[in-house]
Amino acid sequence: MGYNLGIGEFTVETYPEDRRCRPSVGTIELSEAPLNSSDNRTNWCWPNYLTWHHFCNTVGLAEVFYCGARGSDLPSEWFDSDGVPHPGLLREHAGCEPLTEGHYEAFVAARDCYHRQSQEQNDALKKDWPDLIRNDYQAKRLDWLVFWTRWALDNCKYPSFANS
Repeated sequence: MGYNLGIGEFTVETYPEDRRCRPSVGTIELSEAPLNSSDNRTNWCWPNYLTWHHFCNTVGLAEVFYCGARGSDLPSEWFDSDGVPHPGLLREHAGCEPLTEGHYEAFVAARDCYHRQSQEQNDALKKDWPDLIRNDYQAKRLDWLVFWTRWALDNCKYPSFANS
């Protein structure tokens, strides 16, 4: 089992037969979008729970996603570079949270740091295995977050991060 994670314009999916509704974002596919970890170019990806949690811890985004989540030992909010508090994007599951420039800046910083470290590791590995090609899913997730968050901030009235 895992998450369905989407970035885009806030919508409400309705299920009248079940008398339910759920916040979400619409699905978009762009040819210029990076391949995500689900190997498509949409604004949705489907990582399993442990994989996404490990990813967030590895790249330094645990607070951005899990602050305020039930059972988390993280604080109830994280603060962006301007000191603005935000709840974690996955504090509720299922849920939908607004995206801000602060989120974008956090994603860019994590991506840039990860790519620098990853390049150093690749250079070291290439010495022993010159033909090595790595499929780096952490990098794909970071590129996906950065691309689609920027796209949502530039193109959506209510840019949002949805999970179900």
